[in-house]
Amino acid sequence: MPVKNATKRVDFYRKIHRLLREHYGKENTTFSSSSCYFTEDKELADKFLEIVKNFDGKGNLYQARKVQ
Repeated sequence: MPVKNATKRVDFYRKIHRLLREHYGKENTTFSSSSCYFTEDKELADKFLEIVKNFDGKGNLYQARKVQ
């Protein structure tokens, strides 16, 4: 996430939220906290990483598994 440049930061989040609207529609049930987004869709996660890379950022992709 572009921290120092407010314009880039706003543009970054606009692109992320546009991607979420395109994927989930208006009723977006995905949420973020501390710039973490949760999805069960691997393709969507890959698109998130692409946006991050376009802003010269670093991102991590984690796969979670329910244990109980």
